[in-house]
Amino acid sequence: MDHLALDRQLHLLPLWDLLCVLPLPTQAVLRELQVKKANNQTCQGLMEVQGLVQHIVGESEAQKMRTPSGKFVAYNIQSAVNAEHCLILHHEVTQDGADRQQLEPMAKAAKAQLQQAQLSVTADAGYSNGEQFQACEDAGITAFVPPNRSVNNQGGDTELFDRTDFKYEEGRDRYQCPAGQWLTLKQMNKGERIYQAAISDCRVCPLKNRCTKASRRYLRRHAQEAAFERMEQRIRAHPEMMTRRRSIVEHPFGNLKQWLFGNGRFLLRQLKGARAEMALAVQAYNLKRAIKVLGARKLISLMG
Repeated sequence: MDHLALDRQLHLLPLWDLLCVLPLPTQAVLRELQVKKANNQTCQGLMEVQGLVQHIVGESEAQKMRTPSGKFVAYNIQSAVNAEHCLILHHEVTQDGADRQQLEPMAKAAKAQLQQAQLSVTADAGYSNGEQFQACEDAGITAFVPPNRSVNNQGGDTELFDRTDFKYEEGRDRYQCPAGQWLTLKQMNKGERIYQAAISDCRVCPLKNRCTKASRRYLRRHAQEAAFERMEQRIRAHPEMMTRRRSIVEHPFGNLKQWLFGNGRFLLRQLKGARAEMALAVQAYNLKRAIKVLGARKLISLMG
């Protein structure tokens, strides 16, 4: 009997015969799975009571974070680095998986450390946040951060007019479209302002195919839109700031990972341990930098 005939014969067997051929889980395995299920349900109940969305056994204060190499249990390390000598002015070990809330506190801490009335700060697009931009300006801090914003063109795969193609008239709080018609305020949603064009204007507009697929065009204006616009102007006027940022902040970051941590991992557990380990690492790094900049003898004389 060839292989094809055997397949046909097997598929014609009664269902009971097929089940008898397959290995059945033993009662011990079933009990083990039931215990695991009960434990998971208990843990889930405890997390719900405590308002937790995740809990890492053995490292309860860490968070699962997205990294360039995938998702890992980690802490988020923040550092403010002096541009002249690449010294770390301030650092933090945080549980926040993103950087969007870190620009203002880190910049203010560095400004206080330097005891300066004004300060310029650069950061990558991960720190883009309109509220943080405005807070920095209010504190006398000039930030250079590429605004990271979604495209507002409603076009899907089709390239339509973006929000930057519409002119804002601040005095009357309205936008003028590329065809010269006006989008007026429709509503506010959590501080965001939503504007709409008149259906009658869009219906006869010769540019409608390049503007929207809907019956009318809508635009959203962030509550801190003015701060975003000022940031975009600064970045356009000083594109070299992003190049400088890489040469400043990446230097200590790479050295800390390779010279001090070796494999890029914390050895101490929990937030308190990670902060203590990071503080020692920063101290060692800054000491090495000071010796490099000043020389050992001058550093010793200054310390004495």
